[in-house]
Amino acid sequence: MNEQGKCLIKLQRIRDLVGTGRDLKVYIDGSYSVSISYSSKKVIELEPGTHHIFVKMDWCKSKPLKIEIRSGETLNLYCGSRFANKSIFVNMFAAFLFPRNLFYVGTESILTVAQEVENKKRNAKIFAYTFTPLLMIPVLWLLHSIALLISQYSDFANIAFIFISLIVIVFAAISIWKCLKKVLEHSL
Repeated sequence: MNEQGKCLIKLQRIRDLVGTGRDLKVYIDGSYSVSISYSSKKVIELEPGTHHIFVKMDWCKSKPLKIEIRSGETLNLYCGSRFANKSIFVNMFAAFLFPRNLFYVGTESILTVAQEVENKKRNAKIFAYTFTPLLMIPVLWLLHSIALLISQYSDFANIAFIFISLIVIVFAAISIWKCLKKVLEHSL
């Protein structure tokens, strides 16, 4: 019970990797109430009685949760993606396959703290594996430019240019292949 005799809902959004830069809109009894940012908490004051609460982002939403709240009671609720313990790619597909049930509102968090940490690590790896080849492009371009410069001054340099160009192409192909393989391993 809270001190003022008010009915409160403490709503926490889990770290679910869905719409991290976007707010979930909270609807109570069919009317918009508040927005909740990624990994944040909101306190909502209500009248005592029965209420229906759901969250929504764009075309995706949760099933309504029926709650009964008495005067002076504080209810702790969680919201986020039902697929929070899956990769970001699974969540993207789920948004199109299950738009009316992508999110959830409930009295328990889908994720444990350990799962949240694991999700954070996994998605950091996916990010790193995806963007490593992009970061290598300027380095490869620099090597290619050096080889081109050298090739203008001697015939032997033409062979060096071709050799360095082949190394650059092979390295880029191997990097992209490894990254795609890692992304697929971590996203399934």
